[in-house]
Amino acid sequence: MFPTPAEVARTLTAGRLPGWAQVPGHPDPLPVRHAVDEEGHPLLLVAEDSRLGEALTPDPGWEDVPVALAVDDIPPLPGSPSYGRIWVAGWVRRLVAAEQRAAALVFADTNPHGDLLDLGRGFALYRMEPAEVRVEHCGHVRQVELADYLSATPDPLHPEERDLLLDLIEHHPDTCERMACRIRERVAKVMSASPVRLDRYGFLFSVRTPDEQLWIRLGFPRRLERREELAAVIRPLLGCRCFQ
Repeated sequence: MFPTPAEVARTLTAGRLPGWAQVPGHPDPLPVRHAVDEEGHPLLLVAEDSRLGEALTPDPGWEDVPVALAVDDIPPLPGSPSYGRIWVAGWVRRLVAAEQRAAALVFADTNPHGDLLDLGRGFALYRMEPAEVRVEHCGHVRQVELADYLSATPDPLHPEERDLLLDLIEHHPDTCERMACRIRERVAKVMSASPVRLDRYGFLFSVRTPDEQLWIRLGFPRRLERREELAAVIRPLLGCRCFQ
């Protein structure tokens, strides 16, 4: 199995990656610190005197402002494929009083920025009501059903994906070799096989043969819900005839 587009969208918008806000009437995308609450609604941390703060000032008689939040995937290793870019478009509203304090706690869980301490003193939190979600990858744009996005959960391995891959490659070469052996059972004339991505469903390997470069998936027996489950699901991947 692979992560669904909805899961990719929830994972990339969780708040660990840089985001950009596009506001109608403002041609340039503006950098924004962001997170997502448990219901999938993006939260934006904005300096009131910034260009984005000015752009999010609603017109007289309105409370909401249309915004599109864009987040680009950052592949964990050189040569790792990208998940692409996520767009979440909707309407944002500035939070006030108790709303803002509660949202700050949620924001800090994934993006504990010091400016959260200055809410109401030069900084504000905005909450987006999503209306449209898209995944842009390799020149193709795919619409994500809003209900699927809102019900999806972020990948629990994503915050540590790079560190987990590096630890596996540098400190557990025997484990890498055993998984590469599984790939040799499926692909002829493998010259090299290296893990380049890791998610709740399994590993993605970059595989080279004399004729081509391939992406090969080694899937876990079940979907992971917590980081602590990783060790148990790796074990079934390690058995192969090469070591019998």
